[in-house]
Amino acid sequence: MEPAYGMPDYLAAHEVLVEAFGIAEHFTARHRILVVTGEPLLDRMAGPAIRAWEMAKALAPDHDVRLVSTAGARREGEGFRVEYAAGTGLREPTAWADVIVFQGFLLETAPWIKDSDAIVVADIYDPMHLEQLEQARDLGPEGRRNAVEVTTHALNEQLRRADFLLCASQKQRDFWLGQLAGQGRVSPAVYDEDASLDNLISVVPFGVDDTAPTQRRHGIKGVVPGIGPDDKVVLWGGGVYNWFDPLTLVRAIDALKDRRPDVRLFFLGLKHPNPGVPKMRVAWETRELADQLGLTGRHVFFNEDWVPYEERADYLLDADVGVSTHFEHVETAFSFRTRILDYLWASLPIVATDGDTFAPLIRDNGLGRTVPAQDVVALELALEEMLYDSEAASAARAAVTVFAQRYAWSRVLAPLVEFCRTPRRAVDLAVARGEGPSAKRWKQPVPRTSLRADLTLAKGYLAAGGVREVSRRASGRVRRVLGRG
Repeated sequence: MEPAYGMPDYLAAHEVLVEAFGIAEHFTARHRILVVTGEPLLDRMAGPAIRAWEMAKALAPDHDVRLVSTAGARREGEGFRVEYAAGTGLREPTAWADVIVFQGFLLETAPWIKDSDAIVVADIYDPMHLEQLEQARDLGPEGRRNAVEVTTHALNEQLRRADFLLCASQKQRDFWLGQLAGQGRVSPAVYDEDASLDNLISVVPFGVDDTAPTQRRHGIKGVVPGIGPDDKVVLWGGGVYNWFDPLTLVRAIDALKDRRPDVRLFFLGLKHPNPGVPKMRVAWETRELADQLGLTGRHVFFNEDWVPYEERADYLLDADVGVSTHFEHVETAFSFRTRILDYLWASLPIVATDGDTFAPLIRDNGLGRTVPAQDVVALELALEEMLYDSEAASAARAAVTVFAQRYAWSRVLAPLVEFCRTPRRAVDLAVARGEGPSAKRWKQPVPRTSLRADLTLAKGYLAAGGVREVSRRASGRVRRVLGRG
């Protein structure tokens, strides 16, 4: 290794010493990392806010981390600062950061980031433009077209600027690579650095808590009027959006109740914690159908407010089955249903519509049952089996418990944690800005306690084996590092 061209002598000497002692792992730089979400950071948090929270928590032990919401913040951090900032208020935290990790529309509200020297990580686990094809239906033809165009433009800006990108699944990664190629990011420079393109985009799924859930009180059974302590509860574990199909589920419950009068369907949260998320037509239709069939308050129940993040285990552990039903369209194909992760965390058997990322995982790993889209009879039978066949349900629970370990936050966030240890500008963006390899390296933040740490380690070697030990560790490597060996 040669010291980077133009590096000051004291930094070059530090690098020589670190390399000589073989102790580079002790000198991982502590970076200033800003994590930004467009969702509120409150007691009640939706998936994007939860994801940003877990990222900040994973990065905080090794870095100075600030978690910013552009929609409001009223939580205390866990080893990191939590703040609200929007508009020009984003100038200070974005200028402070060495690395910016974000979701959503940050580049639209803080466009100065595009021309900054910050290292940018775009979290594109949600293909928002595909989601808008369904979510924006209620806006009318012109509004829907505009919503898709605006979202697509915002995503393309992220793909053009990001030094590193995160997505939720291998299928998503293939999808995003196509869009990245269309933006010219799958370039010879990127390819020659890493032919797998892992240097550009990595899979970071939504995760589950590393610790098992604990129930402090009952959230559903024996608490919600109409649901007894021994009833069988089917849990809809998230919001009711236009791309989901709760209507088929309500009809399946209506059919099942005649044979199984103790079956109960509980919708965990109708009102999204972000006031900017509009009420959706399908939520109203679901209520209407349940009312028409005489199920509301008897076999179908709606929780109006979002459940606080720290209390979700009280509800999940009162359920017998987790359910997710959706339509068959392109949004489904590339989705990664975060509610499924809560089911995994709580070891719930899962009944889900076929066609999304999780369907083959459920089938291949025995996590529950998958059914065709809009098939009332198949859904009814699958729910009955997972609720009332104790052997089948126990097998599914055991499989879910084992499978969930793959998705622990500490495991799924590893690519982001590793990148932030040695963050760097993407090679193609660095070349476009006229930065050579030495310039890219020189932009990396320098360890702030490097000299003190050097002395501490050297004193440790001295105490262990005296001057001879220090000399033995250093001499050969110093000669090699300086190019004299």
